[in-house]
Amino acid sequence: MSKQVHAMFSRIAERYDRPLAGWRLTVSPTEDARNNGALDMDGVFRLVAEVVAQEVRDCDAVTAGEDEVRVLMPETDRDHAQIAIDRVRATLKEKISEAVTFSIDSAEGDELGELFD
Repeated sequence: MSKQVHAMFSRIAERYDRPLAGWRLTVSPTEDARNNGALDMDGVFRLVAEVVAQEVRDCDAVTAGEDEVRVLMPETDRDHAQIAIDRVRATLKEKISEAVTFSIDSAEGDELGELFD
C-alpha cells in the first residue's frame, strides 16, 4: 500500500476522530515445501489475495505485494477488524491445503505506521 494512501486514511481518521484499523497478512511456504520446490506460491498467493478481497468491505483499501496483503479499514477499531481477520483465516484454512503458513499482524491508530510505512 502506498504511503500516500495510508497517510490519507490516517489524516481523515485523525481529523474527524474516527477509528482506523489495518492488518498485514504474510504468506510463507513451510520449510519442507521450500526444500522440495514443488509448491506453486504464485497460485497460493493469488488465492489468498482473492479471499481477502472477498471478505473485506468495498470501502476498505486492499493491496497485494510479493508475499503479503495489506488492508486498511476505515471506521473500524482493532476488535472489529479482528472479525474480518478471523473470517479470512477460516476461509484460507478451508481453501488452501498447501504447505504454507500465514502470519497476520494488526494495528490501529498511531500503531499503523509500523505495518504500512
